[in-house]
Amino acid sequence: MTAPGHTLLTPVPAAGRAGSGAIAVVCVEGSESEIDGLFPSPVSPGEVCLRSLLGVDHGIVVRWSSTVMHLMPHGGQYVVRRLGAALDEAGFPVRPSDPRSTFPEARSAPEAIALDVLSRSYSPMAIPLLLEQVRRWEAGVDHRMDAAAEQTLQRVLLPPVVAAVGAPNIGKSSLLNKLAGRRVALEADVPGTTRDHIGVALVVDGLAVQWIDLPGWDDGMGGLEADAWDLARPSVLRADLVLLCSDEQHPAPDLREMGLGEGMPLLRCGLRCDRGRVDGVDVETSVRTGVGLPELAREARQRLVPDACLDLPGRWLFEPRLEQD
Repeated sequence: MTAPGHTLLTPVPAAGRAGSGAIAVVCVEGSESEIDGLFPSPVSPGEVCLRSLLGVDHGIVVRWSSTVMHLMPHGGQYVVRRLGAALDEAGFPVRPSDPRSTFPEARSAPEAIALDVLSRSYSPMAIPLLLEQVRRWEAGVDHRMDAAAEQTLQRVLLPPVVAAVGAPNIGKSSLLNKLAGRRVALEADVPGTTRDHIGVALVVDGLAVQWIDLPGWDDGMGGLEADAWDLARPSVLRADLVLLCSDEQHPAPDLREMGLGEGMPLLRCGLRCDRGRVDGVDVETSVRTGVGLPELAREARQRLVPDACLDLPGRWLFEPRLEQD
């Protein structure tokens, strides 16, 4: 008989990264009496119903058989963690999913693990990268990539954070909306329109990133604008790449004045270049004409995951289970 336990079937990204799904799915397995005991009024095999999930949330319950049940709470990280803890306390400890049973079509353990990782990945470029790694693991390639390269490649699986900073009212929110292909940030020709930092999942040159649009910085600001920056600063400090924005009239702010340390990974971007050239930047862009937008996406991706890293030989330990199988 299978020991009682639970498995999270849907991914919950790490804090500060791309958002969770609306609904999570948790598989609970155990004996018929153990499954019956999860609820004051047992759920019958074949039944689908709405129940209180161990006092943590209200969600859908599906009893597939006498020994297997799916719980579907809201998909936020806090709810999922609390439900997992409640199941542990109820005698259903967490256990990792077996990718070979989830993906029976896989020809090998490395392929099953790669398919499992792909199901939780956001970046299109993860597909060819992992398929090539499957070939290398199946072939028994001896050489392993170094730790720094493996850490960089993890950004293909877990979206890195890009924080856009610059003076107020220079078009940072317009740039975000253009890259997103929809309106995700407020735009107005009024300084201080963006007072809350906004995080949006984007794909730039094949790499999924969490793009954060920060309130405009002005060394003479005070009141609500200064408070907004104090709240936003930790998002910049944990960013994998800072997009330092300027235009023809507004130079890029000084990182030290912003309370940020030197040596941060930077990409200097000139905005609204259709109004005038922007000096001292890595790439110039115009939302109105589209100039420089592909170059910006490509340069951001190169700073985060360089081509040289993608082209490295050797095996990449993209999942610890590869060493166990």
